[in-house]
Amino acid sequence: MSTPEQLTEHFLLAARGSEARALGQLVHSCQLVAAVCELVHELQRERGISNVFLASAGQEFAEELKQQNGRTNTASDHFCDYLQRVQSGQDQLWSSARLYHRIAHVLLQLKDLAELRNSIEQGNLTTAQATEAWSGLIAELLSVLFEIADIAADAEISRALVALFHFLQAKEHTGQERAWGCVGFAAEAFDTEILARLQHLRESQQRCLDVFVRFAEPEEVWFWEQLEQAPAKAELVRMRKVIDALGKGAAVPHGVSETWFAVATARIDGMRELEEQLSADLQAMAGERLEKARKALQDNRSRLEAEPPAEPVSAFSLLLDASSDSDQVPAAGSVRALYDLLQEQADHLQQVSDQLEEARSALTERKLVERAKGLMMQYQKMTEEEAFASLRRAAMEGNCRLIDVAARVVAAAEKLKG
Repeated sequence: MSTPEQLTEHFLLAARGSEARALGQLVHSCQLVAAVCELVHELQRERGISNVFLASAGQEFAEELKQQNGRTNTASDHFCDYLQRVQSGQDQLWSSARLYHRIAHVLLQLKDLAELRNSIEQGNLTTAQATEAWSGLIAELLSVLFEIADIAADAEISRALVALFHFLQAKEHTGQERAWGCVGFAAEAFDTEILARLQHLRESQQRCLDVFVRFAEPEEVWFWEQLEQAPAKAELVRMRKVIDALGKGAAVPHGVSETWFAVATARIDGMRELEEQLSADLQAMAGERLEKARKALQDNRSRLEAEPPAEPVSAFSLLLDASSDSDQVPAAGSVRALYDLLQEQADHLQQVSDQLEEARSALTERKLVERAKGLMMQYQKMTEEEAFASLRRAAMEGNCRLIDVAARVVAAAEKLKG
């Protein structure tokens, strides 16, 4: 029968081993993140090209659309190939049922991609309908990244995932701004609904970027600041002013949709460069963290094996030794090593917990705001833009945070259900 010291040693090393296995799973998850980023970018581009194609009744961007179909298919193959490795057991499985559920949703929508493309080619969809269809698929893919960030148990990687997710979400809002801008130019009019949607997308971009800057590494923030000063941003601001002027009744010049598409695309392509860097940094960090955890496990095992056998010593006596100012009566042998390692691990876990709490707070806030918006859309028949505007207005009038208003909305809905 094992002694208490042997059992302690076993579970101490098991804790370190569990941390290493979780990091190994995160390393594989980062590969999925890279595949999702690639697919999202190609879908965003196909959405924009499809809108110009539809807006011109098939007269423009027909060849570009065919080429983009091929690029999107390649990215989709990379995504599915990774999932095939997971399904066949070549890569580690995850422990989140919600993540599997999100992936299943994405695969179901990818199956319908051919039908969507056929409807676009036949001109059976409006630009608004096509935009909604593409955006729904992209939203499902981004939700996969959200779930990965939500289950990450390593503080550093969790922060990096939070930064990447919010940057991708900002890029998606920019892509939707490009798409809905094309809708307005195609209709040669920017009605109140489209203008409200565009304003909402601009504000959403900034909110996501604020979170990105909060959690990103300094060099990544520097890269972003350079993009903000690039000509592509200045051109985008100029075109936004054109749209605002058109919304006040000015006539829409012919052919401006192509100019808008080119300007917005330059902005998105610049964001894609940083997105790729964020993904590469994430994978490198995950590898380094895994190696560090494996080394810590080996170091713990070596320290325990190096200690000579000792007479039994109680944990209480060790606590007295630790609180004493005198080092003249050290505790004996392996029990002292166990105590020291347990204390080191407790400190490590507390630090990780504190850092994770900060990272996950951003994800929790997002979930709460999204839930509040969903409830207002469901019960008050609001659009997403109207729901968010109502939440923001209430926060300003009540001089409180947006999340506080969202929490009150959710609590009120729960009370009504009860």
